[in-house]
Amino acid sequence: MKGTRYILSIGFADYRYSIGGTAKVITEHSKLFSDNNIGYLFIFPLNLSHSHSLKNNPFWGMVEDGEFKGVFHINGILNYLEGLNNNGKTLQCVHVHHLLKINYHDLKYLLSFIRGNVILYVHDYYSVCVSTNLLRSDTKELCHGKLDVKNCSGCRYYMVSLKMKEVLKDILDSIS
Repeated sequence: MKGTRYILSIGFADYRYSIGGTAKVITEHSKLFSDNNIGYLFIFPLNLSHSHSLKNNPFWGMVEDGEFKGVFHINGILNYLEGLNNNGKTLQCVHVHHLLKINYHDLKYLLSFIRGNVILYVHDYYSVCVSTNLLRSDTKELCHGKLDVKNCSGCRYYMVSLKMKEVLKDILDSIS
């Protein structure tokens, strides 16, 4: 790993093979930190079972300074971080880029060991509503207003979004 300092970054897919906006931001961050001799460790959920749901998926892929390091369970990631610390590397900050496909229990567990700044990026509206395009499922109209019964009761994303809101609050409460 470059330098003595590093960033831990978390997203929903390997940014090196994605074409979306979040991947572009992560790629730019990786380059920026590399240019300044700061290591960049990126983890993402990895679906080895080919199931449609990744929310309870125990596998994580890891990319260090642009190189794939392997597949880990959450304790393997913590051991890896501890090894970095034992080798004189200092975690500067954690960047949580997205909650899509993330195992929330693993994320909360990981963050409970972090002493330092955690930044939660809002690249899109997924943290507010799980309809990634902010269109209501029942009317195909653009969502507006806050997430509540009046605005969202007929939409199939409403209940899942309420659950996401609680998960996000739980994660934020755990790091504050």
